[in-house]
Amino acid sequence: MLSLILDASSEKSFILLCRSKGLSIEGISSIFLQGGASLSAHIVKEIENLLQKEDVSLSSLDFLGLGVGPGSYTGLRVGASVIKTISYAYGLPIVEFCSLEAFIPKEEGSFVSMMDARMGGVYFSKGERKKEIVEMQRASIGNPLFTNKRIVTPSEGSLRKKYPDCEVNEMDPNVEHIGKICLEKWARKDTVSHEETKLLYLA
Repeated sequence: MLSLILDASSEKSFILLCRSKGLSIEGISSIFLQGGASLSAHIVKEIENLLQKEDVSLSSLDFLGLGVGPGSYTGLRVGASVIKTISYAYGLPIVEFCSLEAFIPKEEGSFVSMMDARMGGVYFSKGERKKEIVEMQRASIGNPLFTNKRIVTPSEGSLRKKYPDCEVNEMDPNVEHIGKICLEKWARKDTVSHEETKLLYLA
């Protein structure tokens, strides 16, 4: 089984090509992208490069995965446009996932996945990790008061200043976790069509 997964919500955007059997991930090939204004100029080419490298065609995919936010307004729209176009052209279902789910700690315990939302606020989702099981709450936006919390983020930016009493860890996306989330959602038919995709704009 093959799936193509894309998240363009942050400075650490990514493209994944996942090979799986049943509910087990057998292999993940990934490309990490620099988010920002130039993203739209090279995202399609990077997808083509990844597929060519792995000798995979779009017609051989079983489903698509899309990070629907929260995050960069421009990045989310670019990513959604690409995935929806592929979905329409090849009749592929789309699995949606919260972009904050890509950033989780390796250690067990409670944490907050967070992105700077600019204008003084943050996007955040509280979570708990117990071995390989990760549970996260619905994403929110605001100025929460956190102390003695472990924060994980794609870019620490101003978060260390906002939360001086917290442990702020900048990290890369956990591609294995996202691959597993998408595969499990696809298995239980938690998918949408290109017409039903909704981005998570928080305001």
